[in-house]
Amino acid sequence: MDYLQPAIADVDQAIDEILKHNQLKHDHQIIGICTRLQKKVRNLNRVVAERLRIFSQCTEEIWENINESSFQEFKQLVEDNYAAIGAILCTLPVAMDSWLEKFTNDLSGESVKRAEFIPSDIRQGL
Repeated sequence: MDYLQPAIADVDQAIDEILKHNQLKHDHQIIGICTRLQKKVRNLNRVVAERLRIFSQCTEEIWENINESSFQEFKQLVEDNYAAIGAILCTLPVAMDSWLEKFTNDLSGESVKRAEFIPSDIRQGL
């Protein structure tokens, strides 16, 4: 997830710019889409980071006293979370890579193009 952080930060910053843009801030549809997308990306990023932190912690702890019970608990943790983490890890990188292919880190003069790209490409992928 670390490699996605620059793209996530760029999307977040671009959405902030769209929300303040003189022309775009009056487009309630775009503002609504951007606001929801920003919350969703932040939440997905937070959820994955937290679950990966828990996995890391449990992986370290399991070796301190490995037995059948602790292994079964760890196995259950993985089974309970792998589908959600897998889904996020499949969709978020695709959306962020698409963003990076289309835009540079320079926000100057790109707000309208970015606002058009978000509902058509980014939102569809998430």
